Amino acid sequence: MRTITPFKSWQAHGWERRQLAQCRPGTTIMAFTGSQDDVVALHVLRSAPSGSGIKVLFLTLDPPVPEIDAYFEELRIRWSLDTITSRVPSEAAGAQGPRASLWANHSAAHAAHSAAATYGCDTVVTGWRRTESAVPALLKTTSEQPFASLTWLMPIWWYSDQGIAAYIDKFRLPICSLNKPARDARADNLNVRSEVLQRMRGLGYF
Repeated sequence: MRTITPFKSWQAHGWERRQLAQCRPGTTIMAFTGSQDDVVALHVLRSAPSGSGIKVLFLTLDPPVPEIDAYFEELRIRWSLDTITSRVPSEAAGAQGPRASLWANHSAAHAAHSAAATYGCDTVVTGWRRTESAVPALLKTTSEQPFASLTWLMPIWWYSDQGIAAYIDKFRLPICSLNKPARDARADNLNVRSEVLQRMRGLGYF
């Protein structure tokens, strides 16, 4: 089977290396909302020499969503994460997945800034990618005060949707149960369709 290297595009430009070189325990936090992008970004961050010691900010909805809270607890235990939890009211909450509403109204950016100030951090790592519709507005927001006092890092900026899926599969990363139906719905992708069919066979449907 051909080896998939979804990160090839930024390795060629040194993007990942430059981004991760700025991360230091005690000065950096990872803003984590539970999306597939975020778990890939967290995995990439933890692969860096200083990445495993960086505090992770779990940004979750208020009122709580049980599936998201269970997912955060699973990750905290599995990877022995040093975590903070911030519950963020979201007027845009709905069936957009576990993180869309938080970034859509910039609640997550405010919570990340607040956590950074509380813990003396000047750098925030995110799972933002250039292909996401909310990113241009977020970049504009984070360039203004008070957000401009922070360095916002995006180590998976160049990932495609296919790259995210390939990375999750390659490293068998856990994803939130809320993301699994959407992931399986991409069955027009041959790789995903094969994965779904294999899972259904394993469950005895064929």
